[in-house]
Formats: sequence, C-alpha cells, structure tokens
Amino acid sequence: MTAQKREQSLQDVPVAITALSQTALQTNRITSINDLGSIAPNVTFMANRSNNAPQIVMRGELVTAPFPGQDTALPIYLDGVWLGGTLGTALELPDIERIEVLRGPQGTLFGRNSTAGAISIITADPAGEFDARSTISVGNYDQFRTSTRIDTPQFGPFSASISYTHNERRGDVRNLGAGTVWDRTSDISGQGVAVSPEWLGSSNKESVFAQLKFEPSDSFKMVYKFDWMDSEFTPEANGILQFTPESMGSPFGDLIASMYADNPFPLSGLHRPDAINADWATLSKQRAHGHNLTATYDITDQLSIKNVFGLRKNSLYSNFAQGMGGLKVNAAYAGFLELISGVPAGTFDSLIGESYRIFDASVVSTAKQWSDELQINYSSDLVTVTAGALYVHVRTTFGGEPGQASTQALAIIPGGVIPQGPLADATNRALNKSLAGYTQVELHATDSLDLIGGIRLTNDKKSTSTDGVTANTSKYSDTRLSYSLGVNYKINPDVLVYGKYANAYVSGGNLSGLDFAPTVVDSWELGFKGDLLDRRVRLNVALFKADYTDEQFATACFNIGITTGVTCIGSAGDLKTKGFEGEITATPLEGLTLNGSVGYTDMKLKNINPLLTASGPYVLARRPDWTANLGATYETLPLFDDTTLMFRLSGTYHSAYNNFEYQPIPAAYQGVATTPSEWVVNARATLRNIALGDHTVDVSAWVMNLGDADGPVAPGGISFSTPNTPLFAVGSYTPARTFGVDLTFNY
Repeated sequence: MTAQKREQSLQDVPVAITALSQTALQTNRITSINDLGSIAPNVTFMANRSNNAPQIVMRGELVTAPFPGQDTALPIYLDGVWLGGTLGTALELPDIERIEVLRGPQGTLFGRNSTAGAISIITADPAGEFDARSTISVGNYDQFRTSTRIDTPQFGPFSASISYTHNERRGDVRNLGAGTVWDRTSDISGQGVAVSPEWLGSSNKESVFAQLKFEPSDSFKMVYKFDWMDSEFTPEANGILQFTPESMGSPFGDLIASMYADNPFPLSGLHRPDAINADWATLSKQRAHGHNLTATYDITDQLSIKNVFGLRKNSLYSNFAQGMGGLKVNAAYAGFLELISGVPAGTFDSLIGESYRIFDASVVSTAKQWSDELQINYSSDLVTVTAGALYVHVRTTFGGEPGQASTQALAIIPGGVIPQGPLADATNRALNKSLAGYTQVELHATDSLDLIGGIRLTNDKKSTSTDGVTANTSKYSDTRLSYSLGVNYKINPDVLVYGKYANAYVSGGNLSGLDFAPTVVDSWELGFKGDLLDRRVRLNVALFKADYTDEQFATACFNIGITTGVTCIGSAGDLKTKGFEGEITATPLEGLTLNGSVGYTDMKLKNINPLLTASGPYVLARRPDWTANLGATYETLPLFDDTTLMFRLSGTYHSAYNNFEYQPIPAAYQGVATTPSEWVVNARATLRNIALGDHTVDVSAWVMNLGDADGPVAPGGISFSTPNTPLFAVGSYTPARTFGVDLTFNY
C-alpha cells in the first residue's frame, strides 16, 4: 500500500482503507471508478446525469463534479498525480494494478480538498520481461471489449510496456425522440448538424497506455507513463419521475399542461423505463491524455527521495438531456405569445408544431493542469518521517458552446436550429494555483507503540471569471494549516489498534461574483485491524466522528434569491457525521474465500443557511445511511493439469435515501420522494489456466446485476418557482442486467 506515501502492508496503515487488487478488479469487472458502486463501506458511487463523472458519497459527504474555482472533498489520484476536478475522471485504464479507497480526512498527506477521503489509482510498471496478455469480451447490448498488454524484455537499463483497449456497448433505454435533427452550425463553435440517437447510455471508448522504465541501478529508477483516451457516448436515460406543470401557476402552467396533453412523454417513476423521449440527446465526446514522470532514488537503506511530475489535459462535451422531449408549440401557446406581444392573431402560427424545450443544456468543459511533488522518506528504529512539497497549476472552463446559448429553458427552437448566443454564454473560467509543504513524523516509542503527528501548510490562489449577460471576475487567496495526531498500538504482530484526530479543509473561492468560505473538518477515528485465527480471518473495524463547518453546496442562483449568476456556491451549514464500518475476509475452507463489509453514517445538518430555508425546511438528500457488500469466491483443486474452476458471487447494497433537499414537497411528489434500498448482485464463473501449447487461456461467463435492479440513481427536482415546488423530478437509473463471456489469452 502507498496510502501514507510509502510502501506498507494494508494492516499496518492506521487508516480506514479498502484496497482492490488487480485480481479483485478483474473478478468484479471494474475498469474505472464508475464501476465501484458500494464495494467499500460508507462509500457509494452514482452515475451522473449530465457528464462522464460519478457522484460519490463518502461518510456522509456528497461529492459532485465541481464548477471552475471550486474543489471537491474527495481527490482522485492517478499514479500519484491529482486529477483536477472530477469531470471526466471516469478514465478507462487497462493496466490498473490496484485501487485504494481511503475513508476519512487525509489533509496532512493528501492535502486540501480531502475532507471526505481520497482515492488512489495505481497502474502496473513494466515487468522487465517479455509477457503478453489479451482479453476479448462479448455480451448483450452489443457489448464488445478487447484489451491487450505487451511487456518487453529488459534492454540495458530500459524496459517498456504498451496497452490498448477498445470498449463499446449499446445503451439499455430506447430513445423515443431518435432521429430528431439539431442544427448547431456556427463558425465560432465548430459544431454542425447532430441527430438524436436510438439508444441512451451507449458508449465507445478507445484508450492507449504506454510506459518506459529506466532503472540503471538497484537504487534509482525513473518511470514515464502516458495515457490517452477518446470516448464517444450518449447521455444516460434521464427519466422523468414526476411532472407537475401546475407548479408554474396560471396561465403559463396551464399552457405547458396543454402542450403535454397533446404530446405526452412517459413518466418513469422509481423504475428504469424501457423507453423515454430524450430528443435533445446527441453524441457526447470526451478526450483526455496525461503524462507522468516518477523518479525514485534510494540514497541509503533509510533515506529515499521521490519526485512525481504530472501533465494532463481533458475536454468534455456533454448533453443534459431530460426525458421531456416531444413537446410541440400548440395553437393555445401561439395565441398566448400573440396576446402578451400585442401583435395580431395568427402572427405566430408559424411556430405551431415547433419544438418546445422545458429545460435542456449542452455543456463544454476543459481542464489543463500540471503538478510536481517532491517526497522524502526517512526510516530508523526511532522515527519514520515523510515530508514533501507540492505545486499544482490547473486551468478550467465550464459553460456553453462558444457562440450558442448553453441552456434552453422554456424555449422554442424553430426548425431545430439552435439559436445563436454571445461568444461566451455564462462560461465560467478559473485558474487555481496551490503550493504546499507537509511533514508527518512517527515516533516509535516502543516496539508496539507509535506516536504520530503531521502538519501541512497550503497556499491557495484562485482567479475566476464568468462571461455572459452578467460578467464577474474575482480573485481568492488563502493560507491554511492542516494537521493530524495519532496513536498506534500493536497488540501483537497481527493486531493493530489506532486512534487519530485529523483536520482538513476544502478551499473556498468565488463563483458568479459571490465568495464562498472553506469547508473545515475536525474528525476523530478509532480503528482495529486484525489477522485472526491463524490468519484465516481478517477483520478491520473503524468508528468515526466528523464535524464540518461551512459545508459547501452548489445550486441554481434563483433557488436562493440571487440574480447575479447561474450557479451559486455557498455554505449550507455545519454537517455533523458519525458512524462505523467493518470489513471481514475469511477462508474457512481450502479454496473458499468469504468477504463482507458494512457501513453506517448518521448525518445531521446544523446552523442551516437562512437562504436555503426561505421557502421551507432544508434537509440532506442523496446520501444513504447504510451500505454493505457481500461476496464468496470458490476455486476448485486442479481439474486437469493446472486448470481450475473458480466461482464468484457478490452483491452491493445501499439503503433508501431522500431525493429532495427543499421541503415540504407537494403531494404529487410523495411517491417519488425516496429512492428505495437496493441490492445489485453479480456472478462469475471462470475456467482458469487451460493449457494451449506453451500458453494458457482463461474462459469466464459473467452476469452483472443478476436480479435486474432498476432503481433511480441520485434523482432530484428542478423548479422554476420556489425550490420546494418542482416542475419536474429527474433521475438516471441502475444499469440493466448484462451478461457475457471473457476470453483471456496469456502468451
């Protein structure tokens, strides 16, 4: 493990951490963080409705894709390089060696914006000897995936590897608005004519991963890694759980209701629909590439230095397409426009039958970043020291297509031609710079007792601007300390108990011309890690309590009575969380491995911002109290030669959760007010190590979501009046059951 910036055994790390090995990732068909579900206790990954990044709940904190100038509470690292923001971080890498999910604030070693925890993705270095492996997968929904890795033999001090992955599938929900043509032609935007697809949730990804290792001696090595991804996808099906045009009042609500009566779109409620009308949806695109150069020098057996340099670029074009397509302007609405415009009857008859949009958007986001981190590790019988310095430079944009309006709200689009907008329509731009230094010292007071203290000093500088109808520019600068204290006690070589206090923060900033304060957390944790019963049972348990001051939230500015911007960030109040989590792995019989985890978080929001309660109570939403994970793996003795048969059955669970922050909600929404609890069960059977000449083949049959769970994912309401009287509620859904076969060739 590298959770403390150095190699350690999982059981020696005084952190609540779930580590997924390469074997576990392959067995559970995890190729990106989007696939993690609830595989770690008190952690839930939810697909985002509008872009290629997940929403994540960790110990009660809801982490969403940030806006420019905002940071997240859960940093994601790829080979030691922080990925700025989470937009498009669902990278598909073919060579993930392990994923480490660290729960609880990690402010000393992982820095600002780690108040919920941290996720570290580690890829495999070149092996230094010839090896080749290729996997071909086919399945329902036209799934086809192929991934190939080749390692070269060592040549002098050099070794290398290269991987290629292609992954495609058809979506699982039919689009009733397929074939709708949208003309986005513009000399400025560079967009052209796009057609709405037949299926929602389709994807087609290409990725390349290349590495070169230079290791002239046992004490020095340098590894360069390059990753590239090109992804095209259609938006997930965003079903309409409920629709109440009467919330708009009269006469406007009555007119929308009449258009809905003429061309109704289906309401999907709490279950994944077979089809919705998302005629606004068009092909979305993501491009990403990154460079990583890591140099390590062992000066002595006790002292080493490491430098990690990263350079990354990401661009994402995506649709926020609701399942409210198909509405057409009718005679009543055309007459209403004539009435309020004071023009003769019949003036707007040409609009009858044209597309009417309630709320849709197309978003373009970019991120360019570079970073460099220097780490120093020293270890002796008396003390272990980890120290370092980090600089991060990130430039981001988020907004509409240049030259075109980004959002179509209560709008008519004659002939499907997207209207021209300003050169930059509410485009948010940000430049974030961060410089930090940190030290963590472990004093080995006795052979069994360690005393730990850590401190980190960080200077954040941000400049943001918002173009459009209302332009805003701002600057933000802040210097803060984060610190931690801990005690580790080894009862015996196989049992560790620990206690720690940690302080961390999510940096503040400015968006839409409004300042928002940092979120600061103080947390306490007690933990037990033990290998028991002759190491046949591994049990890890943690109790935690965390107090967050000025918990940040993002909302439409009009929800809180602010007219100077589109999206506003502020303090929701003070979040108080406490809970427990446990993980167990047992091998009761030869070949049989059982695993399970459970997590519970009690969450309360105190000192709520009055802006959020102007229309009624404000409560936490989209945060399950309970999560669980169960699994069983059985591998037989060799059936013939070295060939074995392995079975795997696993399931992840989340409890029910509230869907609406703003209360009380109208009676019409009571039936969709709560997302029900849900189990997602997966199964896999593999015939391993089938001899094929000098090579081997693995054959696997698998089913994901065996019971075809179909509940909504992170739904919410969108309002055009008071926040607690939504016009509609929208959500995506748990992906449908998939099944298929994997063939893996080991050359």
